Amino acid sequence: MNQEDYLKAIEEQRQAEAVKEAALFNFMTREARERFKRVELAHPENAHKALMIILNEVQKGKLKQVDDLTLKKLLNIINEKKEYKIIRK
Repeated sequence: MNQEDYLKAIEEQRQAEAVKEAALFNFMTREARERFKRVELAHPENAHKALMIILNEVQKGKLKQVDDLTLKKLLNIINEKKEYKIIRK
């Protein structure tokens, strides 16, 4: 990877981070933002899935504001969809 590709990747990462922060502050209540930050630290993949769902619903016009209860329900749905594969030996 040359320097231009590296700089381009860093810039794309900054833009993605800016979109995420804008979504957090524009569409989430303070309590929801706090919960999201905690989930992001413990389970980054679940936080990313939740953020993508929220952004998608906002774009469709189905959501205006995400409160703590809505975020809790969304995270529960995401956790329920996990598949566990048991391998017996």
